[in-house]
Amino acid sequence: MPRPPHISAADALAVALLISVSFAAPCLAQSDDAPMLRGPITPEVQEEEADDAEGYFGGRATITDPYAAGTPDTGSSDETAPDDVTGDMGLVGPGEDGQTLDSGLGDTGYAEGDALGGLGDGPEPAELATGVDASRLGDGPTMSEADRIVKEAAQLSSGRMDGAPLPPGVPVSPGAANPDEDPYAPLGTRIGSFILYSELVADITATDNVLATRNNPQSDWAPELQPDFRLDSNWSRHALSADLNGDWSWYQNYESQNTRNYQALIDGRLDVTRKTNLTLELEKSQVAEGRGQENLPDAGVFSSDLDEQHLTAGANHRFNRLGLALQGTVTDYDYSNIVLIGENPDDPTNTLDRDYVEKDIGLRGSYEFNPNMTGFVDTQLVKRDYKAQFSAGGNELGSEGYRLQAGLAFGLFGNITGEVGMGYGVQDPIDEDFELVDGFLLNADVLWQITPLTSLSLQARTNLDETTAIDAAGAFGRFYGATLSHELRENVILGGFITYDTADYIGTDLSDESWREGVTAEYIFNRNMALVASYEHTDYTSSDPAGDYTSNDVTVGMRLRK
Repeated sequence: MPRPPHISAADALAVALLISVSFAAPCLAQSDDAPMLRGPITPEVQEEEADDAEGYFGGRATITDPYAAGTPDTGSSDETAPDDVTGDMGLVGPGEDGQTLDSGLGDTGYAEGDALGGLGDGPEPAELATGVDASRLGDGPTMSEADRIVKEAAQLSSGRMDGAPLPPGVPVSPGAANPDEDPYAPLGTRIGSFILYSELVADITATDNVLATRNNPQSDWAPELQPDFRLDSNWSRHALSADLNGDWSWYQNYESQNTRNYQALIDGRLDVTRKTNLTLELEKSQVAEGRGQENLPDAGVFSSDLDEQHLTAGANHRFNRLGLALQGTVTDYDYSNIVLIGENPDDPTNTLDRDYVEKDIGLRGSYEFNPNMTGFVDTQLVKRDYKAQFSAGGNELGSEGYRLQAGLAFGLFGNITGEVGMGYGVQDPIDEDFELVDGFLLNADVLWQITPLTSLSLQARTNLDETTAIDAAGAFGRFYGATLSHELRENVILGGFITYDTADYIGTDLSDESWREGVTAEYIFNRNMALVASYEHTDYTSSDPAGDYTSNDVTVGMRLRK
């Protein structure tokens, strides 16, 4: 079938560069030595947090508003000009978090006046008050169990484990815990100029359909352990972080469904100048695939594992209000042989045609209209090379494509924050018999703090995935999620969540969709201990009736953290 004309990857990159340059035009007319346009949503909020910090540490910082009338020009001296290497340079991902003041001996604290030494920014208000990098506390008690479940589901839908970097234009979950405001936020353990955060979740999960089958569902239960150790630097310049986590379960009747997931992650940031930094990340993980994964060959999969490792490098620079960020990633996806339902586990089906290497490079141009609104334009080139030349069906494997996206990162009315991007994406298979995998992109992450006790979060992801389903060029997938969390008391948190995940297999009539909804509860004893419980219902439907199933899962356990 002849293909319709479409924009090439090179044309897409050229268009994005032109749009990014158009963003640069207004800022190039400004003095590059003017105060950087940064800060919290309002000066009043900054003043209030400084008051809190003064009571906490006995010190007080100088509060300035770069938008206030009469703000003095700092001149051209690098020693007196505000720095801008640790803020968001327009690329969402690790290695952009601000850092707190530290002598190198682990005595991070609150300082009088502006930041001392180094080329990094002065700490943001939340970081001044806590003595730790506030953005690294996003998984603290202020993130409910419902938020955690949906966050992990969203990241898995984009093919990455929790903690791995998202492509340019895909936001991370907003929100951060503040020990000065949240008495249950973890403080960590000081190790010189590093802080070690330790966590262990021990629980029991029970399900009425452990094999995720339509007919004759089987019940089972398993004890689970989920350890997580994260070591973060606490420097005034540069940053280094390491994370080691796992998820292990032991089913009593169906050992094939046991999970042995793990992830090892190291990422760092090198502050070259006050407006330029470099980032690097190394990661290796193993995760058990669940039913409904787009790259599984059919709905009858009994078990399968994915070994993933990647290297990501980035460069970020800021020209006053304009930010430019370049990031490249090489990812190796190595799938295990699969065991089909009814098949002998000792004689699995060989699926070497699933393994591939993905190379992508992304460029983001962003322009800060004001402290509450930043516009951005993203472009990304993606190439996928398979380790086998042909699939089991005789088709040549591999594809290349691009993503174009524009959007806004915002803070509205003091209680709505997030990022929304929309655009167009294409993944073009090498095999001429396959159709293009293309369509409208929507990526969003929005948090609405309805009241001090109630919050609503919304997420959306669009993915152009590979698949080895027979005759399919690829899978166009969408993910939507929403959570509602409410604090009955300061230490009692209830939550609810709902997600919708769909995949259309291009070139075939095959399509899948999955609804998940559930409720969660947490009882927090102190900073170090909490009881957690959740109930989840899954309704999975497919155009292949054999793939339909429903399940109900209940989990009860304890979370220990420091």
